[in-house]
Amino acid sequence: MKIMKKTLALSLVFLFTLVSCKKTESSSSVDSSSPTTSSVISSSVSYASDVDKTPTLSPSTVSFDKYSPNDVHFSLNTFNEAITSVKEGQTTITYTYEGGTLTLGQSLFIDKDLGTYTITVTTSQGVATATVTVIDTTPSTVWTRPDYDVSYFNNKDFHAYGGNLGTIPGQWNGYGIGDPFVMRFNGTYYLYASTLDSENGIRAWHSADLINWSKVQAEGLPEGYVVSLDDYTSRAAYAPEVYYYNGTFYLYTSPGGSGHYVYTATAPEGPFIRATDNFGLSIDGSVLIDDDEQMYFTRANSGDIRIHRMDDMLSVRSASLALDNTNLGGWTEGSYILKRDGYYYLTYTGNHVASDGYRVSYSYSQANNIYDRNAFTYGVDLPILLNTTDVDVKGVGHSSTVLGPDLDSHYIVYHNLNNSGGPNRS
Repeated sequence: MKIMKKTLALSLVFLFTLVSCKKTESSSSVDSSSPTTSSVISSSVSYASDVDKTPTLSPSTVSFDKYSPNDVHFSLNTFNEAITSVKEGQTTITYTYEGGTLTLGQSLFIDKDLGTYTITVTTSQGVATATVTVIDTTPSTVWTRPDYDVSYFNNKDFHAYGGNLGTIPGQWNGYGIGDPFVMRFNGTYYLYASTLDSENGIRAWHSADLINWSKVQAEGLPEGYVVSLDDYTSRAAYAPEVYYYNGTFYLYTSPGGSGHYVYTATAPEGPFIRATDNFGLSIDGSVLIDDDEQMYFTRANSGDIRIHRMDDMLSVRSASLALDNTNLGGWTEGSYILKRDGYYYLTYTGNHVASDGYRVSYSYSQANNIYDRNAFTYGVDLPILLNTTDVDVKGVGHSSTVLGPDLDSHYIVYHNLNNSGGPNRS
C-alpha cells in the first residue's frame, strides 16, 4: 500500500511538471568582432512528441540595402528547442530572438561586399538556413553636357598669372585642360588631364618647376599621349590619376563618367595599357596608399564622397561607406586625400562642373581608421577652400595636391572655366 501511494505521488508530480512548465532558452553566441551576448526569449507553445521539430526560417531570402540600411528580420520557429548557434557562413554572429522573430543588426552587413550570404540557425533538432542579399541602390548620377550656346567672359589663362612664363602646349582645342592631376616622381612633375568627349587617348605633360610644361613622349605613341588613340575605352577619359607602387604606375580613369578602368605602365609617361574591365563606381576615382600600405579608393557621389577598401592596386572592393561631412552643394566629386603629419586632408568639389559656382572644399581627419562614416570633420573657414570673387576667375574646381620642389610645401592644382557653362577650361 505504501508503494502504491508513492508511485501515485510521483505520477502527479510528473503530470504537474508537464502541464505547468514554461521553457526559457538562453544563448551566449558571440560575434568574434563584437563581444556582445545574443538575446533569446522563446515561445511557451507546447508540441506533441511526434512533431518534426527541425527549426524553420522564413522568408527564405531578404535584401539588405546599403543605401537605406535596416536590421534584418526572419520568422524563426525553434519548436521550443534551444538555439545552439547562429552563423553567417562559418562565422558565429550576434542576434536577438524574441516572439518568434530572429533579428540580425545592420552592423553585420553594412561593410559586406555586394552579394548573397547564408544564415544558419542550429538547434538540437536540426538546422534552418536562409540568405541575405546585400545590395546598394545609391543613386548614380552621370553628368550630361549642356548645349554650348553660351556667352564668354574674360577668364585669365593659366600663364597670364606667371607673366607668360608658363604655357601648356597641345591642349584640347576648345576644351583646354580639365580635371588636372599632377604627380611628382623622381623630381619631375607629370600632369594628366581629361580627354575631349569625341576623342580617344589620354594626354600628359612633364615639368621640372610646375611652370614650364612640355609634352611627354611615350614609346610607340604620338607625342603628348600616354594612352593609345586606338584604345576605344579611353574615349572621353575623365579625370585620369596616376600612382606609383612597387615598380608599376597605375592610371585610374572614368571614361564618360560611366565607371572606372585601371591602366598600368612601367614609366610615368607610359605607354599605359588597360589592365581591368570597367568595374563601375561612378566617376572621379582617387587612391590613397596609407603608411601601412592599406589602399583606399574614393569617388564621387550624391551628397558626399564614398570610400572603398582595396585589396591591391587593381582590385577595388564593391562595399563602400558614405563619408559624413564631405558634402558640397549636393553632388560632390573630384576627391583627393593628402596625408601629412598624421592628418588626412580630403579635398573635394561641389556644384555643377559647368557652373560658375564650381568650387573646392575640404575635410580632415586624425582617425586611426578612415574607413569610418564619422572619420572626417569639416575644415576651418568653410564652406570654401578654393573660391574667388574675381570676375575673371570662375568655376574653380576638381583639384589635386602635390609636393613642391622644396620637398615641404604643397601645391594645389585645379582648373577654372574659360567660358560660362563650360567646357573650355584652364
